[in-house]
Amino acid sequence: MSKHEKFIEIIENGAELLQGELNKDSKFYCISHLDADGVTGAATLTKVIRSHNGQINYRFTHSLRNDLIDSITENQKLFDFLIFCDCGSTSLDYILSKFQNKCILVIDHHKTAQVIPSNEKVAHINPWLVGIDGTQSISAGGLAYLVANRVEKHIEMSPLAVVAAIAEWQDSKGELIGYNDEICQEAEAQKYIKQEEDIRLLGRQTYSMLNLLFISFPVLPSLTADLNACKNFLSSLNINEKQRWIDLEEDKKNQFWEALKSRMKGKLPENIISSLYGTVYTLLKEKEGTMKRDAREFGFLINACGRRGQAKIGLEVCLKSDYETYKRAVDLFEDDTNKLFVGIKDVTDSVNEKENVTYSISDKIEPNLIGTVCSMVLSSRVSDPNKILICLAQTEDKVKFSARCHSPLVKEGINLGDALKKAANIVGGYGGGHTNSGGGYIKMAKFEDFIEELDNIIGLQLKKD
Repeated sequence: MSKHEKFIEIIENGAELLQGELNKDSKFYCISHLDADGVTGAATLTKVIRSHNGQINYRFTHSLRNDLIDSITENQKLFDFLIFCDCGSTSLDYILSKFQNKCILVIDHHKTAQVIPSNEKVAHINPWLVGIDGTQSISAGGLAYLVANRVEKHIEMSPLAVVAAIAEWQDSKGELIGYNDEICQEAEAQKYIKQEEDIRLLGRQTYSMLNLLFISFPVLPSLTADLNACKNFLSSLNINEKQRWIDLEEDKKNQFWEALKSRMKGKLPENIISSLYGTVYTLLKEKEGTMKRDAREFGFLINACGRRGQAKIGLEVCLKSDYETYKRAVDLFEDDTNKLFVGIKDVTDSVNEKENVTYSISDKIEPNLIGTVCSMVLSSRVSDPNKILICLAQTEDKVKFSARCHSPLVKEGINLGDALKKAANIVGGYGGGHTNSGGGYIKMAKFEDFIEELDNIIGLQLKKD
């Protein structure tokens, strides 16, 4: 069989297992990663389960550790079917040892060395199992959609799969590819999604023009976080700073884009500048001028809910259309954004260099923001693009870390998830992730040893002495 045929087979195995338990009126328990990828996947599965009058409860987590799995075993009588969304692949052996009599569905896209289980009560859905790259081709939210759609058609959930892919930066090469693209094409054919060429700054639906620049993502050197510079830039173009991007006439949009390109020349690499304008994904069933209308904004909205400890609100935003739920999520997003920029400033003010690693440690960044801070700093090119970037948030005696690297380094041999796992294990911590991103925890006392080990491991991956 081809990779595609094997992939479809494991999707169908998962759908068959889920369908069988839905017919038995089983009770479901979902353990999901609290980011947009995990939450959209959980929402899609919830839609199918509830359409069969099934009951489902949730546990959202930043990382699936053994102690969390242990805590779930204490409540085994409360559920029949256990779902892991955007997590579980690297912990499958431990999960199976703890839940030997339960049906288990693992939906994950993190790289794993696991094999497809032979147990008929277990379905493991992961593209890496059949040699398909889970970093770019499909997200956990996309996998959940493919499984759910084989139980029964829910094309209206396809936009959430697109949101998941965008939130995972699987459009980093300019557009979605692989199974993500297939899902998007299906959604577009049914008028749920529109692909179009537009500005790719966060906030094109909702931000004022001033905020589009002042709290911009990606970071724009000489504009981001500089209020006077942003005001002067807009004034020079005769653009009202209170207007939104969607309110501008086409000629003003073109004028803005040309001026922004000129402003960024020499401050950002040409490929980064060109990526600021390109394919965007508009959710046509959502109200214009809301964060749910744009796939990237929607992903940021859900992520903010998770980081504020309110992932359930993010899930409700995916399933409901009422203003009250949406407003609660927006309030969390605004609070989250303010804290993000405190973290970004602290990181950029305290960058340290090793041979293969750029790192920054801070006690001012909230641990649940460290991944986003790291992504934003990397995109700003403040750090050396030829090294990995790792940001660390200190809380008492523990350090939570998140690392990122640019795609050319992956082509040169870097597997960041493997490197983080090895370095953290050496110092008694926990780490892992994808080829170009990852995170984990270590003890503060082991911080310097961890950085040294990581630098050495990255050097070996790059075949440096």
